[in-house]
Amino acid sequence: VEFRGTIDAILDRAEDRSFEIAVFGRVSSGKSSLLNAVIGTDVLPVGVTPVTAVPTRIIHGEKPSLTVSFADAPARTFGIQQLGEFATEQHNPNNVKHVTRVTVTIPVSRLSQGVSFVDTPGLGSLATGGAAETLAYLPRCDLGVVLIDAGSTLTEEDVRTIRALQEAAIPAHVLLSKADLLDRPDCEKTLGYIRQHIVSETGLDLPVHPVSVHPSHRKLLDRWFDEEILPVMSHAQDLRATSLQRKIGALRESLVYSLQNQIRRSRHAPAGNAETTRDVETRLRRATGLIVETGKACREKANAMNGKVFETWIAAAAGATNEGPEGADRKISDKDVVRTVVLQTVQEGIKDIQDLVETLATSLQEELVKSASDLAIADVPGDNEFLLLVRDMPSFDPGTIQVTVPPYAFTAMLGTHFGEKLLARKIHRQFDESFGSVIEGYFRILREWSSQVTYQMGRKFETYAERYRAQAVQSPQGQDLTTDEMKAIDEDLKVLGENP
Repeated sequence: VEFRGTIDAILDRAEDRSFEIAVFGRVSSGKSSLLNAVIGTDVLPVGVTPVTAVPTRIIHGEKPSLTVSFADAPARTFGIQQLGEFATEQHNPNNVKHVTRVTVTIPVSRLSQGVSFVDTPGLGSLATGGAAETLAYLPRCDLGVVLIDAGSTLTEEDVRTIRALQEAAIPAHVLLSKADLLDRPDCEKTLGYIRQHIVSETGLDLPVHPVSVHPSHRKLLDRWFDEEILPVMSHAQDLRATSLQRKIGALRESLVYSLQNQIRRSRHAPAGNAETTRDVETRLRRATGLIVETGKACREKANAMNGKVFETWIAAAAGATNEGPEGADRKISDKDVVRTVVLQTVQEGIKDIQDLVETLATSLQEELVKSASDLAIADVPGDNEFLLLVRDMPSFDPGTIQVTVPPYAFTAMLGTHFGEKLLARKIHRQFDESFGSVIEGYFRILREWSSQVTYQMGRKFETYAERYRAQAVQSPQGQDLTTDEMKAIDEDLKVLGENP
């Protein structure tokens, strides 16, 4: 059970004749622009906000075409100009059209040697639902190109991507994009820092190449492509076979570990019982439900904050007006009570969402550790493995908050009821114009962040839970392995070239 996904990925690549190069990176790091420059045509949509919604594969063909596969409908062919309708966040937010694969076919010479490129959705705190698509797609490529934005340098998300490629037995190239933003000394310093940090975090000494799509620095991109990618393209089939062997080798190691672990459990673990196995299954099922509940609670909390902040704004602005001096209009600036009260309300909402996510992380960790102990499994999550996913929470800075309100004396002359309605209407309009969109945009990003983090926790949880469930099913009564079962496992390990 636990190896089905890996086997599916290997079979997909074995049936595909191309050598696939996928480009990974944070939101707006320049992935689509880089690929457009590499293939020499602006086929991929680009923008300053998250654009790519699903992985988009680019292959060679005699005529331009677009093939879109769906989870709930047969694949269809479209005009290449319709790519944005299926591959971008603007037209397919969070992949609401249930697209499973997008393939662009174009007659480009750089793709004619059996090489294909893949543009992936951005990762990071501002990423949309497409980030989950990227993480799921990652093990399928033959070479991963990780783009690091020169404007933000190396982030934890970049390191995690490199580490994920390493764990999937996929070689990685690291590029410093937008290198035109740096002068030569700063560029050299940044390259050295990135390389050293990657070594310390992953143990991999990877060269880091500066690139840019800006015309003044285009030679950097051409140099990287000529020196690093052209040799790959000329030996694409050999590299493809090597990539498959590397992935099969990683699968073999995992299989050996699983078989050896069964023997260890049988020889050294105390016999369990059916009740323990049921407890584990119940615990894992309850934890899976908690992931869904937390994601829903975070969304509801973020949605409710818009109204709560508006109510705070109205109360603070009206209160300050009633207590203010009479006479000409006056402004309540960011130094005054409105800003303080609004920020306090927002921070309380942020803290609530963060607490929900961190509580989920702690609960998942505890449930897995307890389950592993009951099943006598040594493979458990590392300390704070789930809490480490709670990173890059979007910060909130509203800038200057200004509200101009009528003096209280003026509203009082109009009568209390009418004056209050006039005041409320004026403040309401100013909230919508100057601050409402900021609040709505921030909590939309926060919703996406919480969805991404809970999804990542769910994926990580399932990698452990699937193994635990498989172990529980293999020994439903908690008994030791029989002599025949031990002999069968010993024979399997000998076939795999391991000493049992």
